[in-house]
Amino acid sequence: MCQFVETLCWDNDHFRNLPYHEARFNATRRECLGVHEALPLQPLLQTLTLGKGKWKVRLVYDRNGVQELTAQLYTMRSIASLQVVCCDTIAYDYKSTDRQIFTKLLAQRNACDEILILRQRLITDTSYTNVAFFDGHAWFTPRTPLLCGTMRAALLAQGLLHERAIGYCDWHNYQRIMLFNAMIGWEECVLPVTNIRPIV
Repeated sequence: MCQFVETLCWDNDHFRNLPYHEARFNATRRECLGVHEALPLQPLLQTLTLGKGKWKVRLVYDRNGVQELTAQLYTMRSIASLQVVCCDTIAYDYKSTDRQIFTKLLAQRNACDEILILRQRLITDTSYTNVAFFDGHAWFTPRTPLLCGTMRAALLAQGLLHERAIGYCDWHNYQRIMLFNAMIGWEECVLPVTNIRPIV
C-alpha cells in the first residue's frame, strides 16, 4: 500500500507552518487515498513529548490512518556544492515514502554534496529541499518545483519569495541559491551559484 509522509519542525515551543502541513496532509489523503474526512494534526502531535531545540517530527500515513509518528533532535546537513542532474520524467507531486528516483539521481552527484534537479530544461528542487535564487534584489523560486513544500508556501504568502520559471542557462544570472524545507528556514542554507556544477 502506498504511504505518504509529513515532516514537521518543532522549534522550541511551536510547530512551524502547521496549517500548511495540515492542508497538504488532508489534500493528499483526499486526492491520493480517497479519504475525504479531514483529520486535524494537532491532537496527534500533542501525544509527543518535545523539549527545547529543533525537533524533526515524521508522520507516516496511508489509507488506514497514521502508521508511524516519531521525533528526533535535528541537525542540519552541511551542503557546500550542488551537481545539476537531469530527469525529464520525474514526478513527486505528493510527499511519498517512495524515494527510489532520488536515490538513483543522487548516485550522479559525483563529488558534490547534493543534486539540483533539471526537468524539461527547467530547474526544480534538490533531492530534499525547494530552492530559490537571489538576483541582488529579490529571491525567486522556480515556478515548477517537484513538490510544493510547506515552507515554500509560507514564504510565498509572506512575500519573501516570488515565482519565476528558471531554466538551465538562467542560474548564471543570479548571485546565490538558497535551499529550504520544513526543517531549513529562511537563509539558513545559502550558497554562491558558483558552487553549482553543470551537467557533465
